[in-house]
Amino acid sequence: MNRMRSLLFLFLSLLLVAPSLAQQPDVFMGSSQRPIKITLGTVYQQYSDEDRQLSQVAFPFRAFIPVANGVGISLLTTPVLINADSLVSVNGLSDAQIAISYFRDVGPGSVVLSLSSNLPSGKRELTEDEFATMALLSQDFYSFGVPVLGQGLNLAPALTFAYPINNNVVVGAGASYQMKGDFKPVQDMVDSFTPGDELMITGGVDVRVGRSWAVSTSFSYIMYQEDELGGESIFESGDQAFVSVQLLGNLGTNQLKVATRYRSKAKSVLPVGDTITTAPRTVPQQMQLSASYRMRIQDGIQATILGRAGYYDETDFFTEKTRFDVGAIQEYSFTESVGAALRFIYTFGSFPGVEVGGGLVVTI
Repeated sequence: MNRMRSLLFLFLSLLLVAPSLAQQPDVFMGSSQRPIKITLGTVYQQYSDEDRQLSQVAFPFRAFIPVANGVGISLLTTPVLINADSLVSVNGLSDAQIAISYFRDVGPGSVVLSLSSNLPSGKRELTEDEFATMALLSQDFYSFGVPVLGQGLNLAPALTFAYPINNNVVVGAGASYQMKGDFKPVQDMVDSFTPGDELMITGGVDVRVGRSWAVSTSFSYIMYQEDELGGESIFESGDQAFVSVQLLGNLGTNQLKVATRYRSKAKSVLPVGDTITTAPRTVPQQMQLSASYRMRIQDGIQATILGRAGYYDETDFFTEKTRFDVGAIQEYSFTESVGAALRFIYTFGSFPGVEVGGGLVVTI
């Protein structure tokens, strides 16, 4: 398999995992009027894998603006600097993401309608060397905050419904459909690439156990249409399923959270004329377990200690990976409208690494 074809398969996997990794704009949740909220941050991530060091510095800007009762608009964009040993650096802006959402009580339940869009404002039409850097950086076991820069115009309407069965049990369900526009990921491409549209269906149950504990379970299933190059089908991704379980406990002014998540990916295929063949496997099956404990130190200061473990099985391009994270987050509330947070995470296992970040939050 030649280099460009290998990069194409890795790029297709990049598009599959990007929605679950990349930061998403806020949607309106709750009937009370929310304030304007602006967040400015800086995140540095660096990992060493197979004698290669990968690093990213991201500067996320996030804003949420309520425009009416139950209606809000959110925006997210991120300038980013990317470096990889023996590969070229990539600097630029990620696509801006904007969402408008509407919350409404319906009897004892509630409904959220939203329309999200990926605006094609980021860096695209990369050189082949830049494309190779992004294909490597996008692999989800690294969990970089910005795994994708520029894409086409994407639109995603979504509907979510929550209904209380009784005082202790709430059920929810939702669906979203993402329509993806065409673009040219690499310079000098003759034909445009069109990722397949996606349909996601979700469901979940939240059960309160006593006064202080709650258990939540959720399930998501994503179906993909065929990817096209110049109007010809070139790749049909297998469906993905996600299952997660979370235990949440409020211990006085402190909070304990334990969660596990499993992702299963069906086989993808390559349609070539009348022949269908199995595509190389680029997205690993994975299992993750995380725990965090958030403590009130004093008025206006909160501290969180956290740990995570992840397993990613072997694919046609990468050996199996294990990842362990330990870290801490410190939160400060200087006034009712100004706060800040600092975080440090150390990674070990199949590859060592570190994440250091901070941000300023202003509410109006």
